[in-house]
Amino acid sequence: MHCYYHLDREVAGSCVNCGKGVCVECKTVLDEKIYCSPCGNALFTASIQKSQELEIPGYSKGLRITSGILGVLLLLGSISGISYYVEFGSLSELVVDLIHFAIAIVFFTLAFSPGWVTDKLRIKLHNGAIFGAVTVALITVAFIALLFAPVPPESWLSY
Repeated sequence: MHCYYHLDREVAGSCVNCGKGVCVECKTVLDEKIYCSPCGNALFTASIQKSQELEIPGYSKGLRITSGILGVLLLLGSISGISYYVEFGSLSELVVDLIHFAIAIVFFTLAFSPGWVTDKLRIKLHNGAIFGAVTVALITVAFIALLFAPVPPESWLSY
């Protein structure tokens, strides 16, 4: 018998998927099974797609909701701080609010586009411990920035 793809070569085995005879150059061995190149590539591509699909669903709705809530809280705080800046002209308050606004954007990205985070930043969000560490780090930065903000004469609720 001759190879399906190379008629001048002898068959080294048959593809377990499509049954075509393949030579040594055309065969792909996976889990001790012989595949022709197209079937082996299709199997490999399907397994990569399946593993990528499994990553994002592990990033639970609870983590996404938590990210969204934290983003909203920081955004509201930024808006009230900017109104304080407009009234009193405190530059340190503006800097703090810009930091909080940037952190809010990060939380919104975690909430609404976790696929972008895993693809572009290579952060495996399906792991709750990694999400927790990122959240703690961002909240810590927000609180440190808050230490440099001036205290309004009345309360933050008036803004």
